Amino acid sequence: MKQRADSVRIFLISIVALLLGATVFSSFSSATSANTSTARFAVIGDFGTARSKEKAVADLIHGWDVDFVATVGDNNYPDGLMPTMDENVGQHYQQYIKPYIGNYCSGSPDVNRFFPALGNHDWHSITCNATGTACTGAHFDYFDLPGNERYYDVLWGPVHLFIVNSNYEEPDGTKSDSRQAAWLQTQLAASTAAWKLVFMHHAPYSSSAKHGSTTRMQWPYKEWGASAVLAGHDHVYERLLVGDLLYFVDGLGGATPYSFMDTPLRESQARYSDDHGALLVEASNASITFQFFNTSGELIDTYSLKSEIPTTDAPTPTATPTPTGAINCYALNRSHVGPGNASSARPNGSIGCSPGKVYSQSPGPIKCASWMRHTGDRLGWDE
Repeated sequence: MKQRADSVRIFLISIVALLLGATVFSSFSSATSANTSTARFAVIGDFGTARSKEKAVADLIHGWDVDFVATVGDNNYPDGLMPTMDENVGQHYQQYIKPYIGNYCSGSPDVNRFFPALGNHDWHSITCNATGTACTGAHFDYFDLPGNERYYDVLWGPVHLFIVNSNYEEPDGTKSDSRQAAWLQTQLAASTAAWKLVFMHHAPYSSSAKHGSTTRMQWPYKEWGASAVLAGHDHVYERLLVGDLLYFVDGLGGATPYSFMDTPLRESQARYSDDHGALLVEASNASITFQFFNTSGELIDTYSLKSEIPTTDAPTPTATPTPTGAINCYALNRSHVGPGNASSARPNGSIGCSPGKVYSQSPGPIKCASWMRHTGDRLGWDE
């Protein structure tokens, strides 16, 4: 219903623009967070398998206490259908989704914190009308996203996310002179955020031996104002620097990993496919840091950018908040504790807690505690 209303609005705006002799691009509303000077979020790709590897990646992310999760597609294998959506997505990420219509708990308590891009497997269940003004499928039924929900933008503190649909079936096109590309160029130019991140499924540049680079998605992102481009499709992790613009391939969220070419792209700076994992991104108005961790908690790669925009960030408080030990029904019904205050999934030396302990990753130093899984009672934080 929301998408139909958006389509009608866009159609009426276009008619008016034509009558006035003007050119107009759809001005979709953004999902905007509460005012904040920082953002801490996870990026996953090619994950929706309902297998143990997806759960291991989700457990890793729940321990990060992130503000939100963004995806680079293939959220729901094998065909993006509604019967598999909740098992593949909601089972592990429902606490970030609002409104949540699945069966694993109550979803995000305040705002939507889950922002998926469409992958080729997700597109299998999608159909669009002849004019491309309306599309239907499980993606639209399960999520409530801004704009036409195929491509949209989200502003969260210092970070502006631009989610692009790289599937060639996209009604508004996937070439650099398409209607979708014109929307991205216009929105990037209008954004005043410190960091402008473009997300999509098909990687413009990739050294994977499976798919490799998707040349039709090699748009002039840097010229248009992007800070970095994040994609998936290839089940590897790779960081590249192409013409002074940072590119990531982040496809190790749960599906079977791929191998790399014998000779990687010359722009490739870091590559990994030995295990699954996810990107942790931390941003302020002054800087942004991308860190890829595998499911063992091992830091595989890290890269930081400094902002050229003058900042007025307040100094980081030195006081350490007291962990709340908060727990929701997801924790009571699952083997790990969430949505991020504590986790019993991986409480070992990599995060400084001894075996049998859980940990809090609230702002401030990590603290350890004993935990009774079955009752959800915290026994007290170790000093």
